[in-house]
Amino acid sequence: MTNPAITDPAEIRRLVDSFTGWYHRITLPGGIVTPGTNHSEHTLAELDALGLPQDCTGLRVLDISCRDGFFAFELERRGAEVVGIDYVQVENTGFPIASKILGSKATYLVENIYNLSPDIHGTFDIVLFLGLLYHLRNPMLAIDHVRSVTKLGGKVFVESHLIDNFVSLPNGSSVKLGDVAPLLENVALIQFYPGDSLLGDHTNKVGPNMAALKALFYEGQFEVEQTAIYSNRGYLVGVAVYNEALEISRRVDQGVENASDAGKKEAIPLQQAAQSGPDLSGSFWKISESSAAVSAALDLQSRQWEEERQSLHDNIKRAEEYATALKTLVGDREQELAETQNTIAVLEGMVKTKDTELAAGHEVLN
Repeated sequence: MTNPAITDPAEIRRLVDSFTGWYHRITLPGGIVTPGTNHSEHTLAELDALGLPQDCTGLRVLDISCRDGFFAFELERRGAEVVGIDYVQVENTGFPIASKILGSKATYLVENIYNLSPDIHGTFDIVLFLGLLYHLRNPMLAIDHVRSVTKLGGKVFVESHLIDNFVSLPNGSSVKLGDVAPLLENVALIQFYPGDSLLGDHTNKVGPNMAALKALFYEGQFEVEQTAIYSNRGYLVGVAVYNEALEISRRVDQGVENASDAGKKEAIPLQQAAQSGPDLSGSFWKISESSAAVSAALDLQSRQWEEERQSLHDNIKRAEEYATALKTLVGDREQELAETQNTIAVLEGMVKTKDTELAAGHEVLN
């Protein structure tokens, strides 16, 4: 049960003053502002300009590296169910104090971005990935984990250090990338910062330019929707999509799939793809497993199937469009038309069969 918000100014001031490590400046009842060093309201204004929803009713939001919770509490205020994660123990942040004052229901988890998993954390409509990317030694792996918990069609809002206007030089100065070589501005580049070479901070590790930031999220199966650059910071909004070729690449890279097997999936004709289809074999449950384990496995299979199902429907749509075009042809194209229509029937049959299997699985659990 959530306690009601605290409105007494003296009690709010006492709670705020009880913690000395504030990072965010959070406006609390009575106009009291936590004494943080980060002016997150400026970042929020840029995110709003890029389409961060004002009404988040019914949406599930993940705030990665949430710290004191400025963005978590703001999106909760807009109606979202919010989960915040950070590697810092919650008692070493202002999150529990702000949460108590605001009467918040937002959840704080001590977690690492590389551990994000739909099995553990579920999936989200919006993911905030702010001020973290450039601290990561393995940014592509992190983006893969972010994609794994982003619903198909969900959005990621990214803010990061960029090098378009800030290429760090060995003498400690900086220069615009375009001043080094104008042709490099549209080449995907990432500057690596060994040790504390960027601003004396050991946690600063990589600086992409905007071209690289867009390439990283494209590779991570996000369709880049909007971008913006302000000084040495950049913003990106991406929509989660499914790209079979990129998914195979990810699975091979992470050792989930054998490279030789993956290569066999390239350049399969439409008719052959319909006959072979995705690998839908395998039981969804084992009698010896507990009901909870079965439920978790079935939920995971359901989520995976939803993405496969969308891909199949996309194939159906393309095949139907192709069939419409073929109807205008005569003679020797009639056979090709028949094959395409058969492809549609096969794909629709696969969808119906899979839906039936999943429904049967849920009936067994019930």
